Amino acid sequence: MEQFKQLMIADNGAVTERQQKFRDLHNEIMFSMTRATEYAIIVAESLKKVRDDRLFEEAGFADFEEYAEQACGFKRRQALNYISVIERLSGEYLNQNRGLGITKLITLSTVSEGDREIIEESVDLESVTVAQLQETIRQLEAEKAEATKQLEMNLGEVESKVKKAEKDAKDKANAKITKLQSEITALKGKEPEKVVVQDEKVVAELAQNKEILAQKEAELERLKKQHTLAADESFLKFKVTFETFQKLSVDLVAQLNALGADKQEGARNAVKALIGGLAI
Repeated sequence: MEQFKQLMIADNGAVTERQQKFRDLHNEIMFSMTRATEYAIIVAESLKKVRDDRLFEEAGFADFEEYAEQACGFKRRQALNYISVIERLSGEYLNQNRGLGITKLITLSTVSEGDREIIEESVDLESVTVAQLQETIRQLEAEKAEATKQLEMNLGEVESKVKKAEKDAKDKANAKITKLQSEITALKGKEPEKVVVQDEKVVAELAQNKEILAQKEAELERLKKQHTLAADESFLKFKVTFETFQKLSVDLVAQLNALGADKQEGARNAVKALIGGLAI
């Protein structure tokens, strides 16, 4: 490829007759390809109008695919591929890349704008073959799928930790309530149904037990109420926070995919480190 580049920029006097013949023919090929792409875009625009306005019905065709196949000679999917070029690629992008040819443009129209930027940074669109371009897209899709899978796994771990923390807090509160209930039961067991005493010490002890019992029962009711409200409130907070986290994770993946290939690895590691280091 380097030899080709040097040949194409060499002065006329510095090349052989055969090399000059190659350059002339190559330039003619590229010019014709540009013109061919322009005509292909015109074809795509016309096909889109016929499809969108259902003009094929005026000629007796049942659907657009039948018209494209029988009247234009397109294979069933080919006409839709042409239309996808002008629907998914901007006019500016098409003008800048007319020399790529319609097949490459169709291939590029199958990916998002962010993915196209990544592809353009990793390969030379003019020199890469259609097969190589398709393979690059497949590799990119595989990397995205793996990153999404890893993020989903990390989200699952975060959710498990949150649920465990919530369960531990609930168990701890229930244990405290159970302990108070036992203490109250024990205090009630010390209270006689009828007590007739003259000993001031015994009277004072009974009075103290009643006071302690009242305090324990009040604390129990407070804990029960607090536990119920806290459980409802914590679950609501968790639900809102987790849903927000899920939405943010989708945006995060999209931004990650839009980064240049040379920055993606570092960004992925940063995300993994952040999620893995959550103190839950």
